[in-house]
Amino acid sequence: MGTNYWEGDNAFLLLALNYYKSTTGSLGEYVILSQALVSWLVERSESCNQIVAEGVANMYAALKPFEDDTQVSNQLVSLKDCFFSIDQPSSVAYEQVLDHTVRGALVFGDETGFGLLENFLRTETWEYDPEVTIHAYSAFSGDDFINIEISSQLLLTVALWKNYSKTPGLQEALEKLWLPGNSNASSLGLPYFMTERGFDNAHSIAIIDPTAFMLFYYWEFNPWAVGKKCSDC
Repeated sequence: MGTNYWEGDNAFLLLALNYYKSTTGSLGEYVILSQALVSWLVERSESCNQIVAEGVANMYAALKPFEDDTQVSNQLVSLKDCFFSIDQPSSVAYEQVLDHTVRGALVFGDETGFGLLENFLRTETWEYDPEVTIHAYSAFSGDDFINIEISSQLLLTVALWKNYSKTPGLQEALEKLWLPGNSNASSLGLPYFMTERGFDNAHSIAIIDPTAFMLFYYWEFNPWAVGKKCSDC
């Protein structure tokens, strides 16, 4: 069994630190951590053809603010080549993986995947409230069920591209799934799935990821390119 270095997740940590610096003006006590993450991600970029495409995109986005460094700049070229390569674990597959459409648009400014969204459109009734049936999107073309996180990511993506016509009614659909917050159970937020799938109460408890991406949609915030619009992603 191979080793998983979780490059994409570490890249998200660097993205968070980049945002922290952009809002506070300084990394403060996180300078050493930021430098270590940059060095490590540059090193891991040498093996980018062995990393999944969404991880490669995360790495590219996290390292982009450091492109004045020649070593980083060289690796950014390699990471982009890896993402758009053919028949590698790192290569984009817009027709099969909806994460790739999101990353392609919000990291690399490529809207090719918008033309393949029908591959992922599904209709499902919510177990939490059987009166609610929505049209939203699966994470993979082979799945027959809706993934709320990728659907909220896609909503953010089409919003930042000002291309709502690609996903008509998606905001209204997802807003039917807001769970009420109370002191004894889940906080206000979105579930991960619409049915009992993957983990206990996946359809009835608020999960951070889909909730965060829905908030990013309301704020028009691109977590992969802080402060940038899609014309210069």
